[in-house]
This record gives sequence, structure tokens and C-alpha cells, in this order.
Amino acid sequence: MITTLKIWIVCALCSTMCVSCQQQKAEPSNYVQDPTISSSSGIPTDSLAYFVPTSIRKDTQTVILDIDAASLDQFSTGLYYAKEPILYNYYLGHDIYRFSLLRGFKTPFYFILHKDGDKVWLTTIGLDRRPNLSAPANKFVGDWKSGGWVLDLHDEFGDTIIKNAKGTYTRRANVSYNKTIPLTSKDWDEFEALLKECNYWNMIPFDTEDHLSNERRLIEAHLKNKYWFVHMYSPEGVFKNAGDFLIQKSGVADDPVFKKK
Repeated sequence: MITTLKIWIVCALCSTMCVSCQQQKAEPSNYVQDPTISSSSGIPTDSLAYFVPTSIRKDTQTVILDIDAASLDQFSTGLYYAKEPILYNYYLGHDIYRFSLLRGFKTPFYFILHKDGDKVWLTTIGLDRRPNLSAPANKFVGDWKSGGWVLDLHDEFGDTIIKNAKGTYTRRANVSYNKTIPLTSKDWDEFEALLKECNYWNMIPFDTEDHLSNERRLIEAHLKNKYWFVHMYSPEGVFKNAGDFLIQKSGVADDPVFKKK
């Protein structure tokens, strides 16, 4: 009788584990998987592609995001010139968190935390200027060449102006800082703990409140079967701490290029 009971308990546990595994495998992915947006490796198909979605699926619901075009351009242009992949379209084979630090009057920086098996690393990319800022109309004089490059036009910051396919004028940026360092699984766990503490996965993706702040922070999560992002203006509290954690780990804070305006 006891032996029969033990066998029944073992079978029940095995059955529960199998159901759990099946449910885990059946978890639907919220990646878009649209080949017109990017390749399966995240390379955008168009230089004007948006790097964050305007709608996102959470559980069984589709959340429509009220993101203005200027914000979409600001998020996307810098990441394009940083040669970063689009993260919301296809899963790229390993987990990634990407923190975009857009600092108003200073150059943008991007902190990309990767985890592939037991390997964890952090890549920090900085641009030499703030891309995608419009220049005054009276600056647009001179000749154009094919591809839309302006040869003799500069904006009030002295940066080269380009005209893109949308007919708007933007500034091209170049990578001025690119460094990758190894981290540990403990570092990864500490970062995820900060996101958990600020309830990241349940936060509203796009902060639409009107702010006077010049700093914007965007953290994207790219995990198997799920993508999410949260944008905030000059956040305080744990969400800010999560970004600061990556800045501190990168060691870039004291570098002159990080302080460049």
C-alpha cells in the first residue's frame, strides 16, 4: 500500500512537471517578426526605421502607445548611428537589456547588457553629437548631392545637417566611444533585481507627461519570448538606480568623452 502510494505521488509530480514544461514552451512570444522592419539579426531594413514599437502585446492584450514622432525619431536615430540592432522585432538568440541615456545638451550614450549562457558582458557606446535635432530653416542654403548629404550647411552647434527621405533635416552622428567589458552573473542578477524592485514589467512603456527636463532614459528588455521597454524623463528612485548601475559598471563616468557637450 505504501509502495503504491509512493508510486502515485511520483507519477503525479512527474505529470505536474510535464504540464509546467509544456506551459513554459507554449508561452507566446510578443516579438513582431516582421521582415519589413529588420532582418532576423536585428539590422533595420531602412535608416528611418523606428527602434521602439508603437504598439506592444502584453499577455493577451495589445497596448497602443501614444508616442510622438519626435520621440520616436530621437530614440531611433541615435541607435541607428550607434549601429545597434532593433530589439522588438526578432529574438536575437540571447538576452539583452539596453539602456539609452539621452542627455539633452550632452552627447547620448548607450549601455547594452548581454547574457548568453554563463557569459555576461556590457558594451558602452557613445556618439560624438546629438543626432536628429532640427536646424533653423534659414540655415538651408547651398547645393545637394545624391543621398541627401549637405556639404556646406551646419546648424547652430556646428554639426553637419542631412536631409532624410522624410524631407526633414537631421544631424549625422558618429561613434566616439565603444568599449566592451566582461561582467558576472551576479551583476546580471543585481540589475534584474533593480528592475523587479521598480516593477519594470508592469510600468507604462512611454511617459507622456510634459516635462521641462532635458534628460530622457529608455530601458529595453529583450528576453526569450518577451520584449518590453520603459521611457521616463529624469526619473528618480529605483528606475534611475537601474540605469546608474550600468553607468557605474561601465566605468565611463570619468571619461572626458562622457562629459562632452
